[in-house]
Amino acid sequence: MKNHKLELVTTNTMRHFGAMAGIVAAWVVGIQLVIAILDLVFSQDIKSFLVSLSAIPASLPNFFEIVIFIAFMFVYPDFKWAIQNGISRRTFLRGRMIALLGSVVAVFVVNQVLNLFDRPVSDPMTMLIDFSILLASVLTAQTIGTGFGLLNRRGKVIAAIGIPVVFILLMTSLMGIIFGFQDQISHALSNEAFVDAVIKIMATPSLPWIFLVIYLLINLGLTKFFNDRMQLRRD
Repeated sequence: MKNHKLELVTTNTMRHFGAMAGIVAAWVVGIQLVIAILDLVFSQDIKSFLVSLSAIPASLPNFFEIVIFIAFMFVYPDFKWAIQNGISRRTFLRGRMIALLGSVVAVFVVNQVLNLFDRPVSDPMTMLIDFSILLASVLTAQTIGTGFGLLNRRGKVIAAIGIPVVFILLMTSLMGIIFGFQDQISHALSNEAFVDAVIKIMATPSLPWIFLVIYLLINLGLTKFFNDRMQLRRD
């Protein structure tokens, strides 16, 4: 029974994302096809028409990445469905994570194939970096969506307005602090030994991957924290 509920959550989440991706793809292809046909009608240039058609597949990857980001931000509707169908928070979260990983892999593979219409096959390291960025982005979207799931409509509006404002204020304060320590920073940068040590540390190949793992773990922890505290609401 538990495995069946886990499968329900996973397939339900992936079905929603698949439907969104399909609709967006149909619109993108349709609009570009109409534009290409109109251009052919008015210009009578068959070569330009064929070039426009060949460029359509390569335009889809960016849209798929946007769609998967948006799709995994909408957590509460699926949470509400899960609770109403007797699915626990733990099973819901596990199903969402499986669906997230499966959707990221699917989008990555499809995008790699579509990109072949525009450029050669990427090297393995570039592929790994692209996959890591996509995974981190989608997991961030789910973390944000799960956090918003704790809020009612008014709270979401306040958060949507307040968070960017707070971020701007923090960045402004940070810049002020940096300018305040300008002399100390200039002195440190004039120290060749210090600069060499910083460059050596930043050039460590494993450092970006360590940061990535830490970032993913933080997002997983926040997602679980928010998920365990979501409640059904009347709004």
